[in-house]
Amino acid sequence: MDGPAAAYQSARLFARIHYRDGKPCYLSDLPCFIGYARKVAERYAPLWPFARLLDSLKGRAVEVGYTF
Repeated sequence: MDGPAAAYQSARLFARIHYRDGKPCYLSDLPCFIGYARKVAERYAPLWPFARLLDSLKGRAVEVGYTF
C-alpha cells in the first residue's frame, strides 16, 4: 500500500508548492496522481473510505450495478 501513500504525498507537496510558493506549474499533474491513488484505494478494503472521499471531492457518484 505504499503507492497510494506516495501519490497522496506528491499531491500534498504540489498543493503546498502552489499555495506557499505561488508556483502552479505542478497542479496540472494532480489529476494523474489522484486518479492513481483512487484506483489503488479501490483494491484494498481498508482504503475504501479514502476512495469514497476522493469520489466525493470530484463529484463522482458511486456506481451500483447488478450482474446476472
